[in-house]
Amino acid sequence: NVPLRITAADGSTFITGITAGIAATQVKGEVTVENSQGNLTVSNQQGSIKVADYAGTTEVSARYGDIRLSRIQGKIAAQNVEGRMILESVHGEITARSSGGDIRLLAMEPLQGNLDLKVEKANLSVILAPESSANLTVRAVGGRVQSNVPLTGALNGDRQEFTGRMNDGRFTVLLETEQGDIVLN
Repeated sequence: NVPLRITAADGSTFITGITAGIAATQVKGEVTVENSQGNLTVSNQQGSIKVADYAGTTEVSARYGDIRLSRIQGKIAAQNVEGRMILESVHGEITARSSGGDIRLLAMEPLQGNLDLKVEKANLSVILAPESSANLTVRAVGGRVQSNVPLTGALNGDRQEFTGRMNDGRFTVLLETEQGDIVLN
């Protein structure tokens, strides 16, 4: 099986039903990937990326557009500049970075990997299933932390840093903002 490779200058790219992996580069517009599997790499220099019902390692980066990842099985690395990021029903290790756009993670099922989310000049909103097992570190510089999960920590100038544990602490959750707020559950 040979991975699908697409390079597009402009417009909408829609990919579905691929089982050998995908590498897509878009200069401007929208990229949508659905019902596929394998290693996925998508880059959009000026526009949005949507990935749904995907199994495999997922690596996405966008500028000036939103990223939406839904029902992903596998490791995720996502990076965005000046756009929102929404992660729903994602299963696996997640590393996400955003500058100038909020990240929202909705995990209604227990975590299945470590989380490392960092936002600059935007907010971070995370809902974790109560059955999740994690050691939490929550850090906001120039913003505030609001949590329904019990946390202990300290305020030091414009820096708020807290730690906590959910169940037996199997996974590591690191939530960080610079010039933004964090809301947990």
